[in-house]
Amino acid sequence: MKNDMGRDAWPDYMKALGVIFIVFGHSYLPVVFLKLFYVPIFWIITGYYFKDKTFKEHIVSRAKRVYYPFVLTNLVYVIVRNINYFFGGTTFYYKRHDLIRIIIRIFLLDVPDKLASPMWFVTALLSAEMLYLLICKIFRKDLYIFGISIGLYIINFK
Repeated sequence: MKNDMGRDAWPDYMKALGVIFIVFGHSYLPVVFLKLFYVPIFWIITGYYFKDKTFKEHIVSRAKRVYYPFVLTNLVYVIVRNINYFFGGTTFYYKRHDLIRIIIRIFLLDVPDKLASPMWFVTALLSAEMLYLLICKIFRKDLYIFGISIGLYIINFK
């Protein structure tokens, strides 16, 4: 089945299901088994849409679609957090010397603090994609790439 944009609809349904799993997984309901699925769903869908491009094309594409929005979102978060402090909404704000350090961390794909920690997925996704591209560039055979990917997946659980 195709959606209005002419692409497969099932990945969109899977993403919606993944979001529902995340909500239930972070609630206090006894649905521990959902935690086995909700992050891998998004990784699988990202892999499904992975297109074979040159390294440069991929970097430019991810910068426009993921990196720049990540940076902008976190910079807006820092500004809103400081404004919120001055209106009495929070007891913490970033001082001038901390702002420079925080801004540098944001440009290096680090989240400013625990309230922005849900952005971990974006940093992990970009890092994994860059690692995958590097592996593909070094090892050109699918069997090697598959083996290394499985090996890295297994190492993740150690």
